[in-house]
Amino acid sequence: CEDVLFEAEMQKIAKEMNYSETTFITSKENYDVRIFTPEVELPFAGHPTIGTALVIQQELIKRNIKMEHLYWRMEMWF
Repeated sequence: CEDVLFEAEMQKIAKEMNYSETTFITSKENYDVRIFTPEVELPFAGHPTIGTALVIQQELIKRNIKMEHLYWRMEMWF
C-alpha cells in the first residue's frame, strides 16, 4: 500500500500474471480493492474479493474489515 500503482501498471501486471483475476489493495485505510483480468478491470468479482478479504483479515489486520470496490462498499467478518 505504500507504493502507488497507476491503472496502466496494474493492467500490465495482471496481463503478465495471466490469471483469470488479479487483485490490488489500493488503500491502507479502507483496504480498497481493484480487480483486473488480463484484458480489463472488473467492477466486482466474488472469488477474488473473498480471497483478498481473507488475506487482509488474516495476514494484515486480524480484525473485521471494510472493502470498497469501484461501485460499492462491503463489510466482511471471518
